[in-house]
Amino acid sequence: MPRRTSDYFFEIDGLRAIAVLSVMAFHLDNSWLPGGFAGVDIFFVISGYVVSKSLAERNYQGAGNYLLEFYQRRIVRLFPALMVMLVTVSVLTVLFIPASWLSTAVSKTGLYAFFGISNIALVLFDDGYFSPRTEFNPFAHTWSLGVEEQFYVVFPVLFLAWLCWSKKTGLAKIVAWSVLPILGLLSLFAAYDLDQSTSKWAYYSLFSRFWELAAGAVLYQFHAVGKLLPTSRIGASTLVWTGLATTLTGLIWSDGQHFPYPWALLSVSGTLMVIASVRFPGESQSYGHRILRQSTSVYLGRLSYSLYLWHWPVYTLMRWTVGLDGYLDKALALAITFILSIFSYHLIETKTQGISRRIMVRPSAKILIGLSCVVLMAFSSRALFSHRNHLSLSQTRDTYNWYPYAHAAERPGDPGAVFADRQIFVIGNSHADAYQYMLQQASQRLGLAVHIRNDGACSMAMILNPTKKLPGCEARQEDSLNVLKTKANPGDIVFFASLRTHRLTNQDKVRDPQEVLTYARSEFAHQQVSVAKAEAAELITRLEELDLQVLIDAPKPVLLLPPFRCSDWFNASNPVCKRGFYVERQFLLDIREPVMSALFELDTEHDNLHIWDPFPVLCPEDRCASFDEERLPFFYDGDHLSGHGNRVLYPSFTKVLKAIWQ
Repeated sequence: MPRRTSDYFFEIDGLRAIAVLSVMAFHLDNSWLPGGFAGVDIFFVISGYVVSKSLAERNYQGAGNYLLEFYQRRIVRLFPALMVMLVTVSVLTVLFIPASWLSTAVSKTGLYAFFGISNIALVLFDDGYFSPRTEFNPFAHTWSLGVEEQFYVVFPVLFLAWLCWSKKTGLAKIVAWSVLPILGLLSLFAAYDLDQSTSKWAYYSLFSRFWELAAGAVLYQFHAVGKLLPTSRIGASTLVWTGLATTLTGLIWSDGQHFPYPWALLSVSGTLMVIASVRFPGESQSYGHRILRQSTSVYLGRLSYSLYLWHWPVYTLMRWTVGLDGYLDKALALAITFILSIFSYHLIETKTQGISRRIMVRPSAKILIGLSCVVLMAFSSRALFSHRNHLSLSQTRDTYNWYPYAHAAERPGDPGAVFADRQIFVIGNSHADAYQYMLQQASQRLGLAVHIRNDGACSMAMILNPTKKLPGCEARQEDSLNVLKTKANPGDIVFFASLRTHRLTNQDKVRDPQEVLTYARSEFAHQQVSVAKAEAAELITRLEELDLQVLIDAPKPVLLLPPFRCSDWFNASNPVCKRGFYVERQFLLDIREPVMSALFELDTEHDNLHIWDPFPVLCPEDRCASFDEERLPFFYDGDHLSGHGNRVLYPSFTKVLKAIWQ
């Protein structure tokens, strides 16, 4: 068991071990430790305390030297291991993670992480901590490092005021002792206020997390003047056990939907008590302290930074490839994490700090060298991401067949079917965007003007579910109608393109087909279709008054798995792929039957309505396939068309356009 030195407390390393193991357990399986994400808050408090101790117990020659010394120590301590992880994971991301909705924020988060602002990226690109996309973003964990790095920018200046003025009298002393507590309370209020309005900012921002780091710093300030210290072994023992119990309570019961306020108060207060307990003059013999001082605990604590850096990328890359569902998969993930972390700690963290101490240059030079390396590595990763389609090992690197992007026309326009004076307004959700290639070809070959508008969850004429009364949707739908009133000419087509059947899989997880069918046949589902049908009827009537033609696509096939995640040698064995690339045609017809009945009724009631059914083209056999005979995909994921699927549907789509306009 390590013995305490005068300025080092091994128990704090033991506390770090608890923090990182809690986070790792939660990320591996959140049922193991439901509040394990609160381990990050333990780290925040420890950082505030340890950084304050480091700043206060050094000799400086002026404020400039104080700041430069601090920043060069932080750069040497944090950046080498972080940069190696970021570049390595960037390479693996480019090789193994296809571009998709599920990975939209990956490259952006990774690039922002080089500059300590990935927490901001996750807010800007709409990835909340508990959203499904976060589990597939190998850089998402760097948000907490971003918070700490931003804290380190402002904290030394605030702490310098305390160092200079805390022993003075009068107003200077009041300011010195008040600035951190006041800012901490304001931050705690920000955590409460943001939780009521913008929960992602509450979780990710420095404004709502500052109080946790400041709490550790304020505790050190009191310890530095001999206050808030245990005065007896019994007091120290009581503090450590109470602190551990409070911390454990937070790790078990914290509610992520209201975090960091109020639930982080448990882990923060528990950590403060444990740290306070170890400052008892002399070595406490409490069993709680002994656990924290155990050699294994101390070693894990020293590994904690590298463990934190590597565990999440390992987990995420396994989710993308072989899967992370079984116990063997999880054991393998832990083994890889520990191997990488041991390598990172001994060969990167420890070595670079030793090299830095031997290099006798000014702190400003070390800072400049460090920042130059950061910029160089960031640009290297950016270059990797920009060449993703050429470097990827995934089949989806064939963007022409996999993605429904617009491409150049394959042949000149058809002189026998030119609609140069016609327009088609495509309004829908992501499924409208998934027709991009087909629509672009129609525009280039037939001469018509195409306008695509994505109304997301407010998509009109879905038939499957009513949308008008969803928050904000009525105004958005009226805005779409105003666009039609302004820009559409009599005879133009309004194409409502949406998902009109129930999904069997999302990009991140699969659903039970029988449960989906049971729901589709339920009374509630039929009521939803009935209300949505009434919405569509009102909409079609309004468009008829404008002399506009309405085109609605009937429900297309949906798949049991997302092909883009299951088409490569490195992901074919993933559990999400085990249901295979085929689905029974009759099963899909049964799921879509209520919507088809509603469409047929609408078709008989409105002369300006036209139904286009892509289903027979995409599924002509008894089983609906994900690929054609040449192994080209009809769909990108479980229900969005691929580029090849667009080309397959193009003749059928143009036939409908000609029937309407000719």
